[in-house]
Amino acid sequence: EGNAFCTKLTQNPCVTSVKSTEFTSEFITIVTKLPKAKESKSDENFHANPVRLSNIPASRDSYTDENFCNQVCTSAFNFSSVETSGYAELGNLQNCKLELITDWEEQLKAFFLQSQPRKIDPVVGSVECNAELYYIMEGRAAMSLSHGSESKSDIGGYFARAAQEEMTAVFAFQEMLENLRTFGAPAQLLNNCERAICDEQRHTMMMSAVAKRHGCTSAVVQLPTQRNVSLFELAKHNAIAGCIEETWSAVTAQYRSEHTNRYSKLFAIIAKDETFHAQLSWDIHQWLMTQLSMEEQLEIQALMFQHLKQSPPSDVPNIDFGEMDPLTQKNVWAVFSSQLAEQVERRVA
Repeated sequence: EGNAFCTKLTQNPCVTSVKSTEFTSEFITIVTKLPKAKESKSDENFHANPVRLSNIPASRDSYTDENFCNQVCTSAFNFSSVETSGYAELGNLQNCKLELITDWEEQLKAFFLQSQPRKIDPVVGSVECNAELYYIMEGRAAMSLSHGSESKSDIGGYFARAAQEEMTAVFAFQEMLENLRTFGAPAQLLNNCERAICDEQRHTMMMSAVAKRHGCTSAVVQLPTQRNVSLFELAKHNAIAGCIEETWSAVTAQYRSEHTNRYSKLFAIIAKDETFHAQLSWDIHQWLMTQLSMEEQLEIQALMFQHLKQSPPSDVPNIDFGEMDPLTQKNVWAVFSSQLAEQVERRVA
């Protein structure tokens, strides 16, 4: 089963409720008419977006008003409009302001009671904030953002960036391992995390060696401090960084290994290991979901559905190593996101 991204689970009915809350906070206001989002200005670190029901957490019980606003702002951020070869996220949020229409809570209740997949996802407000824009490299990201050094756009630079991504993945799996140990995860998950760390370390050395062969040093990465987070935060992070992004990396790695004219054996090794890492992410997801409340599971499920609607950037590097062209990626992502959405729907404990 190591090459299967998902296993079949029994589907359970999903029912949740949302408590009515009166907002008097400076961060959240209720309006009668639907507000229109302002224009984002990335050069001023000002971001404004419409808010859909899927951007709102299922419950506010575990959030302060400020954190609730920040969560909505991060979820509503439209990264598809940003030109980047990886993924973009907001960080260091400040001055968050959220406006929601008066009956948003009633609409949210109906939203979580919809049959899957949820097709009705209306705009119910707008959110704005000042925040820094971070670019995340492909593959598994850590829970805090890391930054790689700049590299040239030649073959050496291509593998230098790849080495940086692999080094970041080493840290990410080490961070995941320590958090799983804290929560008493099954031994098999811990053992597989240790294997993934060894895989990523080997990948780093392989990519660094090729980079140096082409005259470029690599693997210069500023890694963050390891984070210990709540079980819920760990599950949210793994759902996006693992189940979706790591799985997509496995798909693109396999495609690259089959279409490159150079270093095909190297890319084949990477593809095989990344497929194992993708399966591990789903195995971790399955266990974490059994540790959460139904409300928390449904919130994570909604976040995953929302993320699958956002196709990754289609930037093709100058060096051709069998990457998908934009049209191919669009078609592959359509199938990929549809199949993963079916698995996400089943992954409620």
